[in-house]
Amino acid sequence: MTDPNGIEIKADELSEIINKGFIDLSLVYAGIYEKDGKHFVRCFIKYGSIRTCCEAIVNEYKKIGAFDEMTGDFTEYANKQPVGEKWKKVLADVLLIIFNIIKK
Repeated sequence: MTDPNGIEIKADELSEIINKGFIDLSLVYAGIYEKDGKHFVRCFIKYGSIRTCCEAIVNEYKKIGAFDEMTGDFTEYANKQPVGEKWKKVLADVLLIIFNIIKK
């Protein structure tokens, strides 16, 4: 694969860029949540694209091992939200990530 300038990009380099992007997006989401947490959750419930991005964020944190170092539990809150069972777990996990970003 090449970039628009014809420079070759290796798959692992592209994956690293994408993975860093999801970490960066988690910081953006944490900022949005910090300003208005209810709005963030409403958007998560309403928009599939946000749910999908959150799932990728959670997967990236788990892949790099950072998720294992986080404290808190948002399962009870997420289980009360009107989304499918799969997404309740993703919501609980992304809220855990956001909580740990904000508290630092």
